[in-house]
Amino acid sequence: MRDRAVVGLSVLVFSSFIVCFVGCHGGSDKPAAVASTSSVSTEAVLLIGDLDGNGLPGVADAIGMLRMVVGLQPVDLFADVDGDGTVGVGDAIAMLRCVVGLAPWPIGVIPEPVDEQGGTVTTSDGNVTLEIPAGALQAETDVSIFPQLVRPAANGLVPGTCYEFGPAGTQFSQPVQVVISYSEASLPPGCQEDSLVLNKAVGDTWEPVPGSQVNVADDTVSAPLSGFSVYAIIGEVAAGYRLADLEGDWRFQMLTSGDAPQWTGWARGTLSINATGNAQWTHIERSDGNAVLPPASAFGLSADGTMTWPAQPGRAMHGTLSPDRNCFVWTMTDGGNGYLLGIAYRQGAGFGNADFVGRWLMHALITGDAPQYIGWCYGALNMDAGGSMVWEYHIRSSGNNSLPAPVTASLAANGAISMPSLPANYRAGGSMAPHKQLYTISFVDGGGGWLMGIQQRAAQGCTTAQIAGRWSMHAIVEGDWPDYTGWAHGIARIDAAGNVQWESMFRSNGDNSVDSDFTIAMQPDGTFTTNHPGAQAHGAFSPASGFASMTMNDGGGGYGLAVMQKIDQ
Repeated sequence: MRDRAVVGLSVLVFSSFIVCFVGCHGGSDKPAAVASTSSVSTEAVLLIGDLDGNGLPGVADAIGMLRMVVGLQPVDLFADVDGDGTVGVGDAIAMLRCVVGLAPWPIGVIPEPVDEQGGTVTTSDGNVTLEIPAGALQAETDVSIFPQLVRPAANGLVPGTCYEFGPAGTQFSQPVQVVISYSEASLPPGCQEDSLVLNKAVGDTWEPVPGSQVNVADDTVSAPLSGFSVYAIIGEVAAGYRLADLEGDWRFQMLTSGDAPQWTGWARGTLSINATGNAQWTHIERSDGNAVLPPASAFGLSADGTMTWPAQPGRAMHGTLSPDRNCFVWTMTDGGNGYLLGIAYRQGAGFGNADFVGRWLMHALITGDAPQYIGWCYGALNMDAGGSMVWEYHIRSSGNNSLPAPVTASLAANGAISMPSLPANYRAGGSMAPHKQLYTISFVDGGGGWLMGIQQRAAQGCTTAQIAGRWSMHAIVEGDWPDYTGWAHGIARIDAAGNVQWESMFRSNGDNSVDSDFTIAMQPDGTFTTNHPGAQAHGAFSPASGFASMTMNDGGGGYGLAVMQKIDQ
């Protein structure tokens, strides 16, 4: 709704402004036509709708289109941005969307004459190239390429790859080769890159083009065309989640908050899950020293990746399995009056201390009645191939921002982490995710507190637009007077500008009202803050893993740790 409002308001303003614009903008602003050539270079292709010829979308272009609509200058199909054969308000709106960044630019290419000798037509952004061999056309033809917004629906259609080639219905005496580029970041969730195929729109369906080939190294799909129509790149989307996706050995960490939990503090260990969701706990270590294995469990997994514990509905377990099926995050109520946040990674092989090398961003929560440092903490540290940790900064909710002493970690081949430099009574340990962009640790602090920390590999050149998508969130809150007691989970949508809007929210205290919207401000290393008043929210986002973590004040006297997974673009 916001996008439509911005564009609608802009058109209204421009329409009112036209009367004042007549005297100084009479006549067409269209640039001179490109001379016909047998080969059309990127630089030679004129951009549809670029009335002032400066190569950029602009307000002046939209005004020119509106002048045509109301008859203040002759209609020129060069302004037909949406390719429907007329010039209307919709063309001006499409141009304005490009101006404010709501639609990609350039829109397309102006029809370019190609004769019997053939030629090459390339869009100005280089994303589409047509190689027309000699003899394919029987007469000079004005070839055009329009990005197509109105198209048949398809789950695996790659955004930004649907084009209408014209003149529609043109048939060739011999095949014409087309090459279309795609962005890996735009692949629909579950879409297999090696399955990408060029498809032709036929009525309300798509038909694969024979001879289509994908080049995953160049991110392109090529195919021979027998005629012009609407084409798009479509891939196979993996079926919805199924219980067999949980099959394997997992390493988990979990942290409990609450006044009377069944198990105090943190726990970590391993479990094995079979193809029907039945889980056997194979090892567990708790902060209170209790190593008794939990009874066998049976997980449920819905088609959208939501995990449950059907046999224990009172525990209110809710989890999300990551799109790559290598991580799940969950919240639940324990058997007492405790609230739990857990993270599990699929157990891997071939890990080593060299996987520590780099800069890491840490977010952690401390629970317990007498912790050394109350609440949350976050910071940045650098690690070398020896596992040494050297802190850059360390911020705590208590206000004590002194740097921790350097420590050393060790990474076993199966992904298990130990910290031999810490005293034995800290009982520190953790695990690394298979993609090696994330690891989790837990230990007893120097007082009566229990800590679980999430370390994410720092990004480089990260932008707010990269966090855009649909996210699953799980969190717990600790503190004597929290605004919201216990756990929370929900779904949020984040746009390319960092605006966060909640779709749903569920809390252990029964208050399921959605949080107010807020905005994320991203830094190049993946750290971000929000405009939530008083929350002191600070997070880290990893574009490589689609994972984010965040600490915050809850608005009362509580301290929260949230874990988020991107589940959709």
